[in-house]
Amino acid sequence: THSPCKECSKLILQAGIKRLVYLDRYKDPSGLDLLEQGGVLVHQLEAF
Repeated sequence: THSPCKECSKLILQAGIKRLVYLDRYKDPSGLDLLEQGGVLVHQLEAF
């Protein structure tokens, strides 16, 4: 899946999720920035 948008990132933070793994980067990186500021470990998988 893509990295989450800003609105989805807010829901992820509210849910208390601590780690997020994604494959493709969403066009707007503000969701990832929000997650990192909120202490969520964010990791992008490499294509194989």
